[in-house]
Amino acid sequence: MAEQILAPKPLKLDGNAAENWRRWKKAFELYMTATEKDKKSQKIQCATFLTLAGEAAITVYETLTFEDTEKDKIEPLLAKFEAYSLPKENVTHERHVFNLRKQKPDESVEQFVTELKRLAKNCEYGELTNSIVKDRIVEGISNDRTRARLLREKDLSLERCMDVCKAAEVADKHMKTLTDKSRKSEEIDAVYSRGRNYRRETHSGLTGNGGKDKKFYNNRLNCSRCGQGNHSYDKCPAVRKECRNCHKKNHFMSQCRTRDKELPKYPRKYRVDAVENNGKQERDAEPSSESSDEHEFYVYSTETTADKSDPWILPLEVNNSIVTFKVDTGSDVNVMSYNEFKTLQNRPKLKQSKTKLKAYNGGDVQVQGQCILSLKLKEKSVKALFLISPDDVKPILGRELSE
Repeated sequence: MAEQILAPKPLKLDGNAAENWRRWKKAFELYMTATEKDKKSQKIQCATFLTLAGEAAITVYETLTFEDTEKDKIEPLLAKFEAYSLPKENVTHERHVFNLRKQKPDESVEQFVTELKRLAKNCEYGELTNSIVKDRIVEGISNDRTRARLLREKDLSLERCMDVCKAAEVADKHMKTLTDKSRKSEEIDAVYSRGRNYRRETHSGLTGNGGKDKKFYNNRLNCSRCGQGNHSYDKCPAVRKECRNCHKKNHFMSQCRTRDKELPKYPRKYRVDAVENNGKQERDAEPSSESSDEHEFYVYSTETTADKSDPWILPLEVNNSIVTFKVDTGSDVNVMSYNEFKTLQNRPKLKQSKTKLKAYNGGDVQVQGQCILSLKLKEKSVKALFLISPDDVKPILGRELSE
């Protein structure tokens, strides 16, 4: 059985002698174990070592000196060759290389940390190794938002540091995937709508006007009443709704042509136009019978379930936590469930609110309180008022934020 095991090739002492020695020594130890020669006498093991190492190693061996107690002993022999092959580490240089190491483009957090740990082995940091590696991660991580998050942590350990970095990395990949899907969907919708309008206008004899036609087609891509795509009048969510800016009906404030007027403040009473539960939605609300001195604000949808492929789904950083919102240009208020609110870090205290949310059919949507939350997308940040509901509702960004 032993004759079938291939012996290591002769040791190369030129080129990268240190790396050659590390690899050869590992192969030699495996060979000795596999052939059970490690159970032979020390003298036989030394003879086997020199035989396998080759002529260059024998030449080096003849220049080495051994104490009487070291002769014909395998461990002293290996130690002498290791000292010969491995140059003394320049700790200052190794630490310099370590301190310059930063995360490379397209390098994962796991790969970055593994490389830092490898470099730290030659720096002789001892018991401080984990702490110094952690500090290098904070300094060298490529994501500025993640670095800011780490700097806010008290008593940050290496394990906690890695957990935060990996979670942020996963969240960024998720956001990029959703953003790419949203952009692709919008491009497809725009091409489809433009093609449909082009055929309609061509059949109406409106061709041959040069640049005027192009401008006309582009203006028709989105509904002039609600701004939400191209659809018929009877399917428009803005029909019979009152504009918060000019107080005329049949259009939302985002599409108002008199936007220079002063925008109204948040009133104490709102109205929910539609509440979606398990994908079922009711629309086309009748005008409210409330008094004329009250403003009516609309939440187009507060749903309990959502399709993640929906192009209007957007993850945002809210008080240092990731929350997935539905962007609703037909909604006048920002809404979040209390369960979602509890997951936020550094969440503010809820203030008592007398606000009432009503569905168009007269049913109440409960409001537990209100607060100001900090939202961030990439480098842009904003603070906004949110109504917190004990109901299981999908987080919604209203019209003002979506604009």
